Amino acid sequence: MNKQVENSEKFRLRLLRERAGLTLPELPRQVGVSDRNVWDWERGLVMPRLDRAVILARALNVSLKDLCRAIGIEVEDLPSN
Repeated sequence: MNKQVENSEKFRLRLLRERAGLTLPELPRQVGVSDRNVWDWERGLVMPRLDRAVILARALNVSLKDLCRAIGIEVEDLPSN
């Protein structure tokens, strides 16, 4: 995989945040975490806990599957319900 593809995949969560119209300071307030937590999630340094992921998906107005894809978790074979 080339670096350009890796970089675009690395920042998928940031793109979801931007599409939701949220700034980096706004999203952590909605999720109840620090700016650093979101910064780390967006860069793929750590993954959010499941309870935070649910709140994060709601704040971003995306499904948990879409959120998982954005943070690099393969979910294609999971049932939708």
